[in-house]
Amino acid sequence: MTSRNSTLFAICCPLALALSACAGSSDKYPSLAIRDAERMAGLERPVAPPSPVAAVVAEEAIEAEVSEALGLHQRFTALQPDVSRLVSAANGLGIESNAYARAAAALGELSALRGRTLSVLGGIDRYEAEAATTFAPTAAIESAQARIAGLLREQDAAIDSLSAILAR
Repeated sequence: MTSRNSTLFAICCPLALALSACAGSSDKYPSLAIRDAERMAGLERPVAPPSPVAAVVAEEAIEAEVSEALGLHQRFTALQPDVSRLVSAANGLGIESNAYARAAAALGELSALRGRTLSVLGGIDRYEAEAATTFAPTAAIESAQARIAGLLREQDAAIDSLSAILAR
């Protein structure tokens, strides 16, 4: 060994022995074995099925949403002839004309009613998400969704048709 290595060895060896003496007995340190609280056996509990009362309440709420959508659609169809007259009167006129402004505002009112109908469909979709997490029946929800989607298709067709006339 070189003198440098022997000096390093002479210093490190007693230091290592001194540090190992400080360790003491192993009884003072916690065990690394799995504890009872860390075991998962026996903790499973059966999940109670969802109550049928929640499904009944949801059906009543779904019917209320469908009624609201039907009311909005009725207002839409009642307003549609007036909007159609305004759009026809503005056909071919520039956007700076008063007739065009009235027609655009009326068309915006139809679009707003369509947006509110779409919002009702969003509420129905929320019920579908809740039913999916509770395994509740979804037949009434799907029927309501289809019915409101049909109303929205009618409204979309009317708005698209009137918008095309106004854009000429």
